[in-house]
Amino acid sequence: MAPYVSMIVLCLSLLCLPAHAQPASWPSRPIKLVLSGAPGTPPDLIGRMFASALSTSLSVPVVVENKTGVGSIIAMTAVVQAPADGYTLFYAVNNVFTVNPLIYGKEEASPSFVRKPLDAFEPVGTTIEQGLVVVANNAFPATNMSELIAQVRSRPGAISYGSYGAGSLPHLAIEQIAQGHGLDLIHVPYRTGVLQDLIGGQIAMLAEPVGTALPLIQSKHIKAIAYTGSKRHRSLPDVPTLPEITGGTAIFGWHSIWARAGTPAPVLRRLQAEMQKAAERPEVREKLQDMGYDPLIIAPDAIIKRLKDEAEMWATLVRVKNLNLGN
Repeated sequence: MAPYVSMIVLCLSLLCLPAHAQPASWPSRPIKLVLSGAPGTPPDLIGRMFASALSTSLSVPVVVENKTGVGSIIAMTAVVQAPADGYTLFYAVNNVFTVNPLIYGKEEASPSFVRKPLDAFEPVGTTIEQGLVVVANNAFPATNMSELIAQVRSRPGAISYGSYGAGSLPHLAIEQIAQGHGLDLIHVPYRTGVLQDLIGGQIAMLAEPVGTALPLIQSKHIKAIAYTGSKRHRSLPDVPTLPEITGGTAIFGWHSIWARAGTPAPVLRRLQAEMQKAAERPEVREKLQDMGYDPLIIAPDAIIKRLKDEAEMWATLVRVKNLNLGN
């Protein structure tokens, strides 16, 4: 009978283990979604939409936390420093993974920078893809790309453009145009308020994500010059694409959600599954399209590949234009 007695004792001892030794149910408390966009910007608007969808499917609040500035380094660092338990997620734009490692080149220039973000995070899923609209204030004497180029060439070093910070896609899009046409422009990086300054004439132009550009174009507060996508946007059929004009490569911004590397596999799989369900919901897709965005669903492995391909594309521009902020 001794073996049976031993088995009973073992079972009773396991039942008496402290609660923390038992596998925890996830999620059991609110989840934080950290993003670098200011309130009202595309990452903020779309991040909140997906936070709401995930809150419903996971039955816990998913709370958005805005941490703006320094090329998303502040937001990224906050997630990296949190436990890898699935309760702190990172909402990112593609350039955070493709361009930041290129332009923040020296650790001493930015001690908190995550030098290899693809090693620090695991992809949860994607949300949207969008081109940018090259827009100008109404007083700027150009209505198309040829006139814009002529104006800049006639006043080298005198015309300014805004962006959402060094290394942001709006920054790179204008720099690519400038590089291709030999233009000398003044870059004015913003945290917030760039559209207000564009409308007010403090800056001449901007490459703005289509979702936030459309209402201002349609209300005639600003004017559209070109679209960076591979084909004309459905809401701007008369605005030519940059590839049409220059024969160059289309430029897209796309958003994704990430968990810390080391997040338990069951938690990561649950997050990925719920994220895909949210992205596939007809009401979510319809709302995104109404806002001017294209819903995007990419498998985790494909997310990594696309980011690596884009990083190679931008490396040439960063080198030629000497955009490395670590210099």
